Amino acid sequence: MDLSAFIERAANRTPDKLALHFEGAQVTYASLWKHIVERTESLAVARGDRVAWLGFNDPEMLVLFFALARRGAILVPLNWRLTAAEQKEVLADCSPRLLLASEDFAARKSELSWPEAAAPADRTQGQEEDDALIVYTSGTTGKPKGAV
Repeated sequence: MDLSAFIERAANRTPDKLALHFEGAQVTYASLWKHIVERTESLAVARGDRVAWLGFNDPEMLVLFFALARRGAILVPLNWRLTAAEQKEVLADCSPRLLLASEDFAARKSELSWPEAAAPADRTQGQEEDDALIVYTSGTTGKPKGAV
């Protein structure tokens, strides 16, 4: 069982209950779970892989977060306010298998030109104890550090 299990349970128990309200759109648990399952199938990642995300905090990022958890992979959200050079430092530090971006940040993703790693041989199933998120913080020294 992985972090997304509570969304799956809610989708099974109360499929029509509101899960998200974002910019006027309402998303039920059933719809959210459907998107998570679809996104999981599209991800060529394995347990422990890191996936960088460049975009705003929105439902698309949540779907990615839970889909990665289903594979046992780790989301690394990039701070969209950082410069490309700063984002490259974070990428170099965490070495993600993939760099994904929302449409709003497609040009920046292109500028970062992070090479995609080869797809893993086996798709894995996430476990409850798997790390799910690495957030970078500057801390007291000014150099970004990943906090799991």
